[in-house]
Amino acid sequence: ELPHTPAVLTGLLEEWPAFLNPGITWSPEDLAVRTTTSRVSLDGGPSFARMSMCQGKVTLEEYKQYCESGEADNDVAPLYVFDPDILTSTFASDEFSTPPCFSNDVMGCINGTEYRPLPPAWLLVGVKRSGTPIHDHPLTVAWNALLVGCKLWCCLPPDVDESLLLLNLDDEEECSSSTGSNDNADFDLSAMEWFRQCGKVPESAKIIVQRPGEVVYLPAGWFHVVLNVETSTAISVSLTLRRDLPVVLPLLTE
Repeated sequence: ELPHTPAVLTGLLEEWPAFLNPGITWSPEDLAVRTTTSRVSLDGGPSFARMSMCQGKVTLEEYKQYCESGEADNDVAPLYVFDPDILTSTFASDEFSTPPCFSNDVMGCINGTEYRPLPPAWLLVGVKRSGTPIHDHPLTVAWNALLVGCKLWCCLPPDVDESLLLLNLDDEEECSSSTGSNDNADFDLSAMEWFRQCGKVPESAKIIVQRPGEVVYLPAGWFHVVLNVETSTAISVSLTLRRDLPVVLPLLTE
């Protein structure tokens, strides 16, 4: 039985070829050598992250150079590989598997529909200081398997005081009034900036430092922000558990 709060699971990746040589296998350098022509999608960072998803594409060799050149150090929110397609390629699909505790996605039949338009599984490769802004998954749980690097998570429960999610609201409202734009202003802080501004988090928050070989499990509805403390590679997968159907089904009909 999976818990109802975020947790770190261990021992699930020991048989994965993708985790054969921790820190080296599936590093940006390793992936660049093994996928010389494939182009992967980029997440653009705050403000335009959700709008730009999968619009920009690079080879993993180009992204490796971005990681190594120091160019990312000058970016407020460094670019982040966020790609679903490469996980279905021949080399990748043979190197990882779904842990048994996550094998039953009861809503898998609606993948690709208007109710679950995004692919369920993603390859994440992020240079140091890149990350995912604060957000939640109201319809799905998620598991994130870290192969390389280190991630810092802050997870907040579904009933958290919303003021903790709108850290830059006053400044954003002032800026929006002058620019005429207020689209998703409350979710536009980069992961790095969120951690700089968050101050003291509530006791209900879960702070996780994720290391290679660990799987972070996130229940449905939990808000989370994730920072790549080191250049990292991970696989992230979403699914719906049977126990969550009483909550999920009404949301789908709204």
